[in-house]
Amino acid sequence: MNQESAKFPYQPGQKVLRKSLHQKLGGSPQGGICPSNQGFIFLFSDLKTGEELGYHDGWSDDCFLFFGSGQEGDMEFSGSNKSLLNHLQDNRTVHLFMGSRGEIIYENQMEIDQKNPYELIENNDKNGEPRIAIIFRLKPINKFVSKLPKTNFEVHKETLIEDISLERFLKESFSIKASESKVGIRKESKLLTKYATYRRKHKQSALTSKLIKIKGDKKVDTLKVDGWVENDKLLIEAKSSCTRNMIRLAIGQLLDYKRYLKPNQMAILVPSKPKDDLIDLLLDLNIEIIYQAEGGEFIHLKK
Repeated sequence: MNQESAKFPYQPGQKVLRKSLHQKLGGSPQGGICPSNQGFIFLFSDLKTGEELGYHDGWSDDCFLFFGSGQEGDMEFSGSNKSLLNHLQDNRTVHLFMGSRGEIIYENQMEIDQKNPYELIENNDKNGEPRIAIIFRLKPINKFVSKLPKTNFEVHKETLIEDISLERFLKESFSIKASESKVGIRKESKLLTKYATYRRKHKQSALTSKLIKIKGDKKVDTLKVDGWVENDKLLIEAKSSCTRNMIRLAIGQLLDYKRYLKPNQMAILVPSKPKDDLIDLLLDLNIEIIYQAEGGEFIHLKK
């Protein structure tokens, strides 16, 4: 036990008024991460208040996952977040409390997990806007019985790729992709079904799908690949229209999936032939264009 922690006057389970804590040991009476000029950093975990702001603190195995500071926009490693990350090299001790207002309960002295100090995940800020959040991984210095709950979210511990049928892919509920509407999703589903039927009718390799679960992402966040042809190692992204925004979105998604699936070829599936400028863009990137012509035939444009 270092000199500073020996001075800490509270024991696990002890109740104290937050106002009294700061009057005695310093630090701001507001906020969830509060460095003190006496060598302490105080952390306050309040389930009700925290979830209203987009924070979801809680235990995961032997680590306490504690959301960084920042209610709006991406969290940054500055201010109190930087202080917590660097507390060991700055010779500060970290102390976790349950509650954030009025009477609070001291939990334990904590320490940043030196092997894996934090996770970066996507979640919503207090305004419901998507952002990058910092989640610190903290380990208790001493064994104790915590009153704080388990975390209500989990992250993938490894990157996994799962093969699924196109039918299952189309039936399962999934999050609306960026910049797309529910109407667009339905149109994509119909287009994929038509293309799969066309391939079966012409005795071509089956069209399936894949799920990509990325290490460090929340378990509810899974990349869903529209189309995959195993024999050709062909990766397909379907779009409901041929607008420039849709084409650009598809390019980004294909490049994201490519890192994990290592396809021989990538393609975009659209309901009609795109304008020449966008065809040139896709072919310049070696991305094939698949579109449905009059009469139901699917045309493949490639370099």
